[in-house]
Amino acid sequence: MGFCLFRHKSAFCFGLLLSSVLLFQGCTKTKFASIDKGVANLSSVAPTAVLNLCSPTQAQSCVANNGSGYQFCEANGTPKNCILESCNAGFSLSNGQCIPLSCAANSQTTCTTINGSGTKKCNSSGTGYESCVINACNAGFNLQNGACVSNACTPNSNMSCQINHGSGNKVCNITGSAYGTCVLSSCDTGYNFQNGTCVANACTPNAVIGCVENNGSGNATCNSQGTGYGSCQLNACSSGFHLQNGLCVVNACSPNSTTGCQRDNGSGSKTCDATGTGYGACTLSSCNAGFNLQNGACAANVCSPNSQIGCAENNGTGIKSCNAQGTGFGACQLNACGAGFNLQNGVCVVNACAPNSAAACQRDNGSGSKICNGQGTSYGACTLNACSLGFNLQNGACVANLCSPNSQATCSENNGTGLKTCNAQGTNFGSCQINACNTGFKFQNGVCVIIPPPVKGQILGSCLFQFNESFQVTAYPAADPGSAPKWPMLSCEMNASATCAAGFEPMSDTPVQMNCSSNPSYFWQNCYWGRKRCTRVSGSTELQYYTAGQHYGGCLVSYDAGYNITGITDTKWPMVNCATSPATCAPGFKSVKTAPVQMNCATGASKSNVQNCYYNSMRCVKQ
Repeated sequence: MGFCLFRHKSAFCFGLLLSSVLLFQGCTKTKFASIDKGVANLSSVAPTAVLNLCSPTQAQSCVANNGSGYQFCEANGTPKNCILESCNAGFSLSNGQCIPLSCAANSQTTCTTINGSGTKKCNSSGTGYESCVINACNAGFNLQNGACVSNACTPNSNMSCQINHGSGNKVCNITGSAYGTCVLSSCDTGYNFQNGTCVANACTPNAVIGCVENNGSGNATCNSQGTGYGSCQLNACSSGFHLQNGLCVVNACSPNSTTGCQRDNGSGSKTCDATGTGYGACTLSSCNAGFNLQNGACAANVCSPNSQIGCAENNGTGIKSCNAQGTGFGACQLNACGAGFNLQNGVCVVNACAPNSAAACQRDNGSGSKICNGQGTSYGACTLNACSLGFNLQNGACVANLCSPNSQATCSENNGTGLKTCNAQGTNFGSCQINACNTGFKFQNGVCVIIPPPVKGQILGSCLFQFNESFQVTAYPAADPGSAPKWPMLSCEMNASATCAAGFEPMSDTPVQMNCSSNPSYFWQNCYWGRKRCTRVSGSTELQYYTAGQHYGGCLVSYDAGYNITGITDTKWPMVNCATSPATCAPGFKSVKTAPVQMNCATGASKSNVQNCYYNSMRCVKQ
């Protein structure tokens, strides 16, 4: 018996005899046919024959490791490894092994790469994906030659540009890879825009030059682009020519000349136009007998010019006249009307009322009367003589009362309050009668005037001290009621000190030396008198609040026998400097002196021990 095992284009043929196996290699299909026939007769082989199933020279099909193929045997008949030729579904043959597929063959999936994304394809064997094919880039990148590169510009953005004597814009392309060509929109001075480029002007835009042509003269204007001059626009023609539709043509007649003419039952004149192009129409100025001039034409007379006839119409009578041209009668001019009618504007109309009769009337919150006119055409205006409650008659009209007659109301004006009284007609309140003033004001001569604020430098109050020859106080207000301290002087003490109210400071007047002996004719006993006053050291310094001629502030100055200053005390504003001559006061004030006092300033002063000295008080007077 014999059989063949085919693999691809090669075939292994085997012959099997009763006791041995014969190998046929390179068998043709004809030989296979004979072998197949022998196989069919295997049933005649003796039962003692043995079939060797694996031979070193034989190959057989095999299934292993997720695939199928063929295998040879060892000399002892043991099969060798299966040589795989194909793989089960879901596996791929690689280097003689069936390995699981990495992906579905020829399928696609999305992928990402540096700055972009795209798709990648599984190879035909399913063992892996091919390279990622980029089809889109991240923001700020564009696709160039299969790779994402940084944008050169923002897609579709505009950027100004200048080139070839002009300026315009260039647009970044949609991918952002580069700007497009600069598209000019304007040109530099001296250039004009033509077909997207700037070319040098042929002339100055809008410049005008004179030109002469075709029997006339005019102007040519450079166009607004400067590319060239337009045509010559004639505005004047040579003698014998006139301007017609922009051209100079020969005159047909002498401009503005006239000539006689006749037409249509009349005569007149015609005039050559101002340009000499021709005569105008014949303008009739007179007509033949029996004709009259109407609207520039001669028409036959209708009636005898200026004749009159009587007429009656529209509830009245009158006359109508033939016009001066005889063209017809004018309208009937009514001059009288029938009973119950009156003539108004040349028309007879029915009377509206009995002439000169009176009728009561009401209007605008009042009542009165109205009179029919002499023609009976209408009543005149309603003349009011009384008003409704709450209204009063003013200049022929009823106006609402502003207040209840004779009532009173509080009022406030000119820094005070009071009462105002409504007049008897209720038309208005009278003047405000002030009876109280606002805070800071006082009532004076019927008006509220401002109470001036305290002023700095004001001198107030006093107390008087008596001193012995040793300048010890021998009398002061506590012992002399007549010289008790006056406000703002609060106290005068035995030690010659004085106390003023807050805001004031004490200052001294000129002291006086006297002979206090009980028998001054024979004895000398020195004593002194001195007065303290209070000067305001705070308050307003506005000049408007000071009283002209009044004293403010000051100082006390002492002098030696040579009238040299030996001391200055109690300088108070507005006194600024007592050492000058005269003393200096603040602006708005003038310094004045009180009467100087001569004293004996010798130690142990007596008639025989004399040392002259002087005291003088300075004050500032408001000018």
